[in-house]
Order: sequence, then structure tokens, then C-alpha cells
Amino acid sequence: MEFASPTVFRSQGRNLVLPLPRLLFSSLWEAWHACAPLALPPALLPLLSTELDLLRYTLHTQMGDFGHYRQVGFVGSCTFGLPRRRAVEVLRGMQLLLEAAFFTGVGYKTTMGMGQVRRLPQPH
Repeated sequence: MEFASPTVFRSQGRNLVLPLPRLLFSSLWEAWHACAPLALPPALLPLLSTELDLLRYTLHTQMGDFGHYRQVGFVGSCTFGLPRRRAVEVLRGMQLLLEAAFFTGVGYKTTMGMGQVRRLPQPH
């Protein structure tokens, strides 16, 4: 994933500036179910939240300036991995949500331009 604009996740009243799978996929899950005509299997989210690993990342913090409001977030890229033993349906669900991220954004303050992301081609 490439995080093109400052991205931050809200969890338990705190701002977190790291794309933890639990936070990223919860955000994508909520966005998907807010606008998609097809619901995803309920068992998918717990698997993505607990089985996915943040494998590599090149991230740094960046301040977003909204005039009267400033918010720190992270930008850069990262790679997620799923254990090989997982069913192909889990991989497809992950890919679907990651593709949708370009349109929905992720995290906090997406309507202000934060959390702009895109799925990068798979590394070789």
C-alpha cells in the first residue's frame, strides 16, 4: 500500500500513526459496508485483523495543515502478508478491500483529504 496523504487511525480516543492491520481493515470494512451493495462474510474481518502481518514499511510522519487545524499522520508505503495456510477466499477479501481503499480512503478525517491510499503492484 502507498499512503499518499497523511494517515492516522483513531482507537480508544487516541491517534495512532502506524498502519496496524486491525485498524486498517476495520476502517476498510466500515467503508465497504457503508456504500457497497454486497456484504462481505462476517468471518472475514476477524481473520484479516488477526492473521495479517505488517511485513515491510517505509513510513514517516507528516503534518497535515488544514488552516485552522493541524493533524500529524504517516505517509509512505508498506507491505502486508497473510500466512500461506489461509484459504483463497481470505486472500480475495483482503485484495478486494485494498483495491477499494483508493476510493474510500482509510482512517481518520478522510473527508478532509487524509488517508489517501492505493494498492501498489505486488512485489516480486
